[in-house]
Amino acid sequence: MKRLLALLILSTSLIACGPEDENNATENNSTSENNSTTVTNPLAGDADAAAAGETKFKTTCQGCHGVTGESSAFAKDKALKDTAANATDAYIFNFIADGAADGSMSGYRSQFSDTEIWQLVTYIRTYAE
Repeated sequence: MKRLLALLILSTSLIACGPEDENNATENNSTSENNSTTVTNPLAGDADAAAAGETKFKTTCQGCHGVTGESSAFAKDKALKDTAANATDAYIFNFIADGAADGSMSGYRSQFSDTEIWQLVTYIRTYAE
């Protein structure tokens, strides 16, 4: 019984880590300029954008990255504090948009608009503060 419960919890968490159903996707507004390694976040420092990013994080990212971005029981290596402190805005944007090369995180380019991804980047930056 414990094993079944553990598998149920794990499968629920893994589903939460993946992208939303494409039928409910937000229109993709991604542009090639966001694929640059030098593009800067147009919403940097915007408190309203960070708040919107936090809402999106709680509904989409929290299952894998945990409530505080420190990771969850199922994804201990997914802490965001180091990423927020060391990665460029463009890197974070592209990682959210395209996912991890090793498949450990799905990309969200088809689910989120550029603005929504920048809101997430703005929120993730608050972990470095």
